[in-house]
Amino acid sequence: MNIPTVFKLVVGVFFLSILSVPVHALTPGQVFNKVRDSILVVKTLDAEGKMKVQGSGVLISTDRVATNCHVVAGGISYQVGRGKHFVSATLYSEDGGKDIRILDAKGIDGNPAQLGRAANLKVGDTVYAVGAPQGLELSLSDGIVSQLRGEPPPLIQTTAAISHGSSGGALFDREGRLVGLTTLFIKGGQSLNFAMPVEWILEVKPGRKRVSVGRGHTGWLKNGIALEEMKDWPGLLDLSRRWTKEEPQNGRFPRLGHAERVSLASEKDTRRRVIMKI
Repeated sequence: MNIPTVFKLVVGVFFLSILSVPVHALTPGQVFNKVRDSILVVKTLDAEGKMKVQGSGVLISTDRVATNCHVVAGGISYQVGRGKHFVSATLYSEDGGKDIRILDAKGIDGNPAQLGRAANLKVGDTVYAVGAPQGLELSLSDGIVSQLRGEPPPLIQTTAAISHGSSGGALFDREGRLVGLTTLFIKGGQSLNFAMPVEWILEVKPGRKRVSVGRGHTGWLKNGIALEEMKDWPGLLDLSRRWTKEEPQNGRFPRLGHAERVSLASEKDTRRRVIMKI
């Protein structure tokens, strides 16, 4: 066997050995270190400059922060940042139906998150939620994708713990890529937490897209929550009936069967299974 042949054989074996090495997921600590500079606190202020609501946000590009619409609802002004460094933010784009708002926060520090795809997730995949629940900045929780609801890109159901203040925070895959915005959980359920797919962020166009009452991917949820908080049981029953009638084939979570939704109209059952915004 001549030298060129031996050389080719050695090179071939080398590349085969590289291809055969499995790709290892990052450890939780490595994911955290990779994404920590993309997670922000979002403050919603009233006309007097006092904080009304505090939630989470994700830096998706230079000066652009993604969060949920309900985090900034009713606010007069907004601030985003971490620690003691906050900057003023303004509306860049919003889609009320998707419950996603993009804020323009010029001068904000941080590294934009690497975007992944919710459509590539599988049930059982490891995911990490990072946000500021209860104002506790940079809180990390891990879990799995417990279900994918609806057609791609799907709503992501996960066991990764999220709570009040996590809304607008980030859900990352095991490589530290952003796959969703943590948005809501079901009170009284067992690890029933949900994130909007990252693909929806890319679909939000500059400007403001409103959604009519009872419409949109999360509109039914938000209206149901508002009615429950007001203890308007007849209104909740009516919403349940309209939801079933207008979207009988809608596979997007969260949706309850018609009979279960009607049962929610009673105060006792509704309090036992309340869908909560965070």
